[in-house]
This record gives sequence, structure tokens and C-alpha cells, in this order.
Amino acid sequence: MKPGRSLCHLLLLVLLLPGVGGILPVQPVAATERDTITVAEVPQAAPIPIEVVAPFLGAYSPNTTIAWDNYTLWFLRPPFQSQLLPNGDGTYTFAHGWLSGTLMQFVPNESGGTSVVLLSSDGVWREFARSGEIYPDLSPELRRSLELLLDQKVADSSIPGAALYVNIPGQGMWLGARGLADQGRGIPMVPLDRFRIASVTKTFVATVVLQLMQEGWLTLDDTVERWLPGMVPNGNRMNIRHLLNHTSGLYDYLDNGFVNRAVANPGRIWRPEEMVAAAVAHRPYFAPGEPGRWRYSNTNYILLGMIVERTTGNPLAYEVRQRIINPLGLQNTFFDPEEINAAGVTRGYVGRRDYTDINMSFVWAAGGMVSTAEDLGRFIKALSEGALLGPEALATMHSFIDVQGAWGSKDLVYGMGLMQSVLHIETNDPYYHGVVRGHTGALTGYRTAMWYLPNSGITIVANVNQMYADPNDILGDALDIILAHQ
Repeated sequence: MKPGRSLCHLLLLVLLLPGVGGILPVQPVAATERDTITVAEVPQAAPIPIEVVAPFLGAYSPNTTIAWDNYTLWFLRPPFQSQLLPNGDGTYTFAHGWLSGTLMQFVPNESGGTSVVLLSSDGVWREFARSGEIYPDLSPELRRSLELLLDQKVADSSIPGAALYVNIPGQGMWLGARGLADQGRGIPMVPLDRFRIASVTKTFVATVVLQLMQEGWLTLDDTVERWLPGMVPNGNRMNIRHLLNHTSGLYDYLDNGFVNRAVANPGRIWRPEEMVAAAVAHRPYFAPGEPGRWRYSNTNYILLGMIVERTTGNPLAYEVRQRIINPLGLQNTFFDPEEINAAGVTRGYVGRRDYTDINMSFVWAAGGMVSTAEDLGRFIKALSEGALLGPEALATMHSFIDVQGAWGSKDLVYGMGLMQSVLHIETNDPYYHGVVRGHTGALTGYRTAMWYLPNSGITIVANVNQMYADPNDILGDALDIILAHQ
């Protein structure tokens, strides 16, 4: 596995008010804007007079249009489209596609606009789209440029779908998504879709370890042997610092066909001890802490997860939730499979093959988390600005060392579960020289890049559901666009 304000307008629950009176109308859409619709075997339903639905017609965010044509109502979120059948009680039913049979209604929202809400399988009405601009604090030109960038990236490459998060100090944030979350069923990607984040998990785990350090539970000089006796050779010479910054020399268990074993046994639950055993069956790359040596190894973070559990007496997922997820209100961030399973994530592809239905216990503390672009943006911003670690612990996390040109990058250095690199952007202003801190991740059909720019405070995150696509290609171009609009 290679490392690769509250958004109340888009978050889960909408306050349902009685009736639909008082809803502000949105700009009507001409029927010609949906002339690509092919009406085939449309279910029979009573005609809908225009005066009944006129207040609801128009554009909604994100990427949604409600259109009326020939006394029928249509829901459009390209490439998905469905007729909406009236039920006579203010609700409508989707007639086509992956939402067929789902109930929908229009309700007023807290910003004076209209929300499209769908009845979910758990019996709760949840917001799916809303009228008006949901990111009013960024300039329309900048928002449009970011939208066009996502359109281009999905159209001009093999990426099924992509999500992009941007936060600019003093201006606000933007969150968008394009393409498909599920190619097989044609389900469009939406901004709050969840992705497996692979090695970005390491930054969460490292944060917990450093919190335990600053609370006095452990020190970075504690040996692996102290916490996990007999677990690894040379454990008495290997310390927590070596695990955090990948200078332990331990063999990476994922380099020996372990991923193929997991893919071949998608339902199997793997124990951390099995991953470590697969690693120590091979000679180490070098002695722990050997000067001038560095080698990325997922085994390090499996051991760190075990040390967190041994230190606290609690599951790693519990500690991450109590220390990071809940305090920051990251409502779409989980450990997979302890807290969420494949049904809760976008589909992930390696080329054309779907790798979603695999038990993620095989990467656990090294890459088993699920999140959204927005949650990751909030996390790395909070971490970088001192909300999760004190100054001393944060400085320790920033103890960057040379990675010997790993992954062909001449700019990359590695700290304690944190990368620092340079995004190649088009600017001559040294204030915006593209230094970024965060982490990347790539595994079984998903890739993520999560970056914070310490010189400007800008936060950018991209997720894609294709192993052969680099999210940094999106983020470099996004940063060019952002800086051009400053």
C-alpha cells in the first residue's frame, strides 16, 4: 500500500417543516435542457400541472436539475435520470434506475431555499440536494473553475469518479464531486461519498500515538520489546520512533503477495499478529535506526496499532474515535470493517476490476479507514493548526527525514506519520511555493491525497476510486486555479 464551516448545507438531516408553502422559487429550466432524455416504458401517472411544480424547477447543488416536460417531472443528476411520480401527498417516487421506488419530497431549508430530501432505508429523510449556491463565500468564478476542473479530470481520464475539497482561510470552503461512485449501476458520485483512504490512516494512528506520548503513557524511545515482547526480532533495539518514521528496517508484509491472499479470501478477517508474522518471516531491510537508511513499511503501523491497544486497553478504532473523530465531528470517518463495511463506501476499481468487496482487516492500522474529502480536510487542518497536538508533540511529528528518493520524488520527506512534499504549481510568488504537509494513500481501487499548505493555510483533498489515477494531478491543478484567483 503506497502512500499516494460545518457543511450544514450538505450534511445529513434536514428539518422537515409541514407542507411546502413559502418555498422560494428557483430559476425555471427550459425543457430543451433535458432533450437527451430517452423516455422508454415510462410508468403511467396522472399529469402534473406546471403550476404545481413550478416552485421546484431548476438547478440544485450538487449537480442536480429538476425539470418538467409534457406534464411529467424529471430528476437529473448526470448520468442518472429518472421520472418522478406524484403520490398525492406531497411526495414523489423515483420511477427509474438505482433510486427506483425511493420516496422524495421538496422541503424548505434553513437558508430560505428548497431541499430535495429522500427517504433512506433506515426511515430517515436525508438531504440529497438543495437550491441556490451552497458555497456563497467563494467567488462564483473560482467555484466554476473548480467545477470545470473536476469535469475535465473525469472526462479526460480513466477515473470513474473524483471528489475535491478546498478550504481557503478568510474565504471559505468548496466541496465537489463528479463521475460515478458505482460504474456497474451508474450511480453518480456525490460530495459526501465515502472512500477508503488507505495510508492516510497512518496520520490518524500517529496522532493518537503522539497524544499518548504527551499524556505520559509512553515515550518514543520505548522499545517494541517493552510493549510487544517477542513480537519482532531486534525488538529491544527498535523503538516507537523507528515505527513512526519508517526507520525500523522491518520488511513490509504487503510486499510478499499478502494483498493477493486477501483478495483471494475477501471475507476473511485477518489478525494483526498474522501481518507481523508475514513480515518477520523475511529478513529486515536494515538494522533499526541505521544511519542514512529509510524504507516505507506497513508493518510499522500494524505494530503501532497493537501498541496503542496494549497501552490503553482499548481497541484502536475506539481510541481514534474518542480522540479525533468525535472531537472534530467527523461524521463520515470510520474504521473498516469494525465500524463500517463495503456497503458504506464508493466502489473501488483497479483498471476495470472492482476490488470493493474485500475485508479491510488485512491493512487495519496501516490503511483500514474510510472517510470523505471534507472530513479529511477538517482533520488535516485541525492537526496542522494545533487542535489535536500540543506544540512540542506537533514539532515532533514535523521531524522530517530524507526518504532516499522513494517513489521517484525528490521533494518528499517523512516525519512521524506525516509527509512533506511540494506540489508543482505555476507561480513565481515564493509565499505560495507549494510546500504541503499531509499524507497520500493508495490501495485496492482507491487513492487519496490530503494536504495542508503551511505558508498559506490552504487545505486541499482529493479522492478517486481508481488505483491507476493520481489525485495529486487534480490537486496541483486545483492549487493553480486557487492561486490565480487570489
